[in-house]
Order: sequence, then structure tokens, then C-alpha cells
Amino acid sequence: VREMLRRVRLDHYAEVFDEQGYDDLNHIRAIAVEGGGDFERFVCHVGLKPGHAAKVKSWCRSLPAAMA
Repeated sequence: VREMLRRVRLDHYAEVFDEQGYDDLNHIRAIAVEGGGDFERFVCHVGLKPGHAAKVKSWCRSLPAAMA
């Protein structure tokens, strides 16, 4: 997750991702791809700005289904 955040230049969120339990890229990708309320809750939990949320969603959608 930290590497993904670094690649999209959002690594300043790394600590809060960890604090909120979002440390699994597969899980974050699933939330981003499936959309709905889960992604909005995720955005709220980690305090992403709208443009940053769009960047994370776009990056996650470009990833293969299983990163593990």
C-alpha cells in the first residue's frame, strides 16, 4: 500500500491508511473497483480529498485482480 501511495504521490496518507487498517492492496482495490458506499466510507476514514480519491480509484482500477 505504501508503494502504491508513493507511485501516485500520495505517500503522505500512508500513516493514516495504516492507522485505519487499510494495509491490504487487494482489499483497497476491491473497494475501489466495486464502488458504492464502501469506497465513500474508505475515503472518509482516511480523509482523502476528492481529487486524491479519484487518483487512488484510477490507480486501483488499473491493477490486476489479484496483487497477492
